[in-house]
Amino acid sequence: MESIFSNRFSAFNTPENNFEHDGDSISMSYGSPQQSDGVNFSAEQIPSKKSIDYGRSKKELYAIAHDLKNPLATIITLTELVLRKGQLTDEIKEYIDHIRRISAHSLEFTEDVIYSANLNPADEASMLHDVNDLVYTVMCDMKYMANNKQQTVIFRPSTADASAKINRSQIVRVVSNVIGNAIKFTPAGKNIRIAVDVVDGQVQFSIEDEGIGIPLTLHSKVFDAFTDAKRHGTNGEASSGLGLSICKQIVENHGGQIWFETKPANGSVFYVKLPKSV
Repeated sequence: MESIFSNRFSAFNTPENNFEHDGDSISMSYGSPQQSDGVNFSAEQIPSKKSIDYGRSKKELYAIAHDLKNPLATIITLTELVLRKGQLTDEIKEYIDHIRRISAHSLEFTEDVIYSANLNPADEASMLHDVNDLVYTVMCDMKYMANNKQQTVIFRPSTADASAKINRSQIVRVVSNVIGNAIKFTPAGKNIRIAVDVVDGQVQFSIEDEGIGIPLTLHSKVFDAFTDAKRHGTNGEASSGLGLSICKQIVENHGGQIWFETKPANGSVFYVKLPKSV
């Protein structure tokens, strides 16, 4: 929780806006270059991440996330409205945009918590689907993100029948999360390669990037819930720390496997293998 809380306010942590925490106490002071006086607030007894039992607290986390979702969405809508129509100074616009981006990241986090808590077994709503088509459709839907970073996305479909009995919406979430990570952690102008294959009678897809890679010290934490392995993307994009944990849960519910290969500073390849029937 400590790292989650601090990330929410990292955008404000400029020389004139100071954010500090020392164990159980968190404080923040706000000022502007034109002001000598700051506004201070503190949040006492914020539990550290290590003190929380996430397994025991899953229902509580879900309840909190559910209650936060609508207010956060409202904050985002209102800040966007103010930015479009308000008569604001550049400084105020910057502060409001900080609020919008922090709220958007917080909303993503709450939605991940809600999704994880409500994740149903794979056999519910499972039907035969063409994984070639599924992966290609998700790739096309997300291509705008790669275009914004001048990245090239290359798709190679399987020449063999790549149908599998899957819960489509769940596997769409897996594919979109892994492609999104590839885009997020790859610098502008690089390539992302997506392939579908049939290996040993199972359908396998892979997403290879030319990004920053994953340090050896983080390998064992990549698929953990609320992982310490979360990092900012090459353009400063934030991460919820839940995405790959949800992917692993979905894939294993399908009787499949998810793993990765990586070299620091030389990119990563994430693989997902699914049986043709659950």
